[in-house]
Amino acid sequence: MLLITSLSAVQVEASEHRREPSSDHLGLEYSQKACNNDMKSRKYFKRKSKQYHPLQKVPIKNMKNLVPPVFYKYTPVEDWLPLLLNGSSIKFTSRINFNDPFDSLSSTHLNYEAENVEKYIREGLEGLNILPPEEIESMVKKIIKNKQQVDSNSGDETYLDNTGILSLASSWENILLWSHYANQHKGICIGFDSEKDIFLAAQKVIYSSDFPIIIRPDDSPDVMLEKTFLRKSKCWEYEDEWRVLKPTWNKIKKEDLNRRKINPKVAKLMESSNGPGTYKFEKNTIIDITLGMNISIEDEEKVIAGIKASAISIKLFKASRKKGQYKVQRDELSI
Repeated sequence: MLLITSLSAVQVEASEHRREPSSDHLGLEYSQKACNNDMKSRKYFKRKSKQYHPLQKVPIKNMKNLVPPVFYKYTPVEDWLPLLLNGSSIKFTSRINFNDPFDSLSSTHLNYEAENVEKYIREGLEGLNILPPEEIESMVKKIIKNKQQVDSNSGDETYLDNTGILSLASSWENILLWSHYANQHKGICIGFDSEKDIFLAAQKVIYSSDFPIIIRPDDSPDVMLEKTFLRKSKCWEYEDEWRVLKPTWNKIKKEDLNRRKINPKVAKLMESSNGPGTYKFEKNTIIDITLGMNISIEDEEKVIAGIKASAISIKLFKASRKKGQYKVQRDELSI
């Protein structure tokens, strides 16, 4: 098995010769019927101006510029909450910390018909530092002759491991999300304005039964991100997830953003892209907070104190069971 560990190898991008993948090739197909159903079930709106995110080049029918007006984050009440409410810290997580071992994984295959495949393999072997220079060329020829396939690429895997992900939901009333991510309804659900700050860069996750395949060296780093992080198994479809990605900046260069005519606001956000970790954001992005129906008095008081300390207008709600139905409702509280 060929393991190409050179990080520079993932930067190989055929410009004139690279085959531009279709939506089917990426596995990002989204049917018109599903799109229409999605729009009916939630109040989506068109962004005021077209937002061409650097990582979302492949169009999804009628969904590219349709987003929910508010993104939601389900979470327990923890010590970092005051920092978040002050705009000082919002966490982007590496895929290695996800609860689903299949999430954000992909297979890798080499396209031996690509004109730059020799360069890709050569750079990978050079990155391994286990062969003297005079033996690398013969090894490249041997690999190509045998058309040896790869299940994974160590250099690519390192790049993907070092990408930060912020997972968001499109609704505050998802019973399962309350149970799984908000400490069994004892936590909170925070609403963020989707038209501000880092949330402008959110992208919809597509659910499929097909496992994503990265074609190297054809697929550039940004296409790798699309295939790996914006694709999940259909069993997670109930989450209706959106994601903001923070790859390491050296993989997505400023000239690439200019070449693709990225919306200036989104391009500016990507300049602070340094992988997993905490990032600052505009605190007035926070619209509301919903308290879980089982939240403790102590945690409720912590949330109220945090809202008051933030000195911004944040609506506060309390969730409860809707009588005679499998639904969550919420009522606004005065602070």
